[in-house]
Amino acid sequence: NEALKKKLLESWSSHYPSSVPSSVSNTEILLRILMDTSKQNSQRPKNQNSYNTTVKQFAVYIFFIGGRLVYEMLHANLQNTLPSLTTLFRFINKRTNRPQEGSFRFKELNTFLEERKLPKYIWIGE
Repeated sequence: NEALKKKLLESWSSHYPSSVPSSVSNTEILLRILMDTSKQNSQRPKNQNSYNTTVKQFAVYIFFIGGRLVYEMLHANLQNTLPSLTTLFRFINKRTNRPQEGSFRFKELNTFLEERKLPKYIWIGE
């Protein structure tokens, strides 16, 4: 939770020079970022919308957790707030190595577990 708040505060401070009170919650920060994104994009032509990394990461999370249909429904109802699926897939492809069948990525797995202070015992199934 603290890591999330730190990341949101970094995103906030990069867009807003004023400091954020410590009493502000993660949800408030994220909602403010989404509202500002929507406001900025509503003043641009539809094909020139832009989204910061925080919004794109949040969109990826929604897509992975909710699936394609949930994301499409939210994208349609929150116009100018969430990036299109094309933009989302482009962002995912730029940021990650695509998994290959039969290829283990132990270094990435180890880094993932260490960053989150998780035990190094996992189950892998097919």
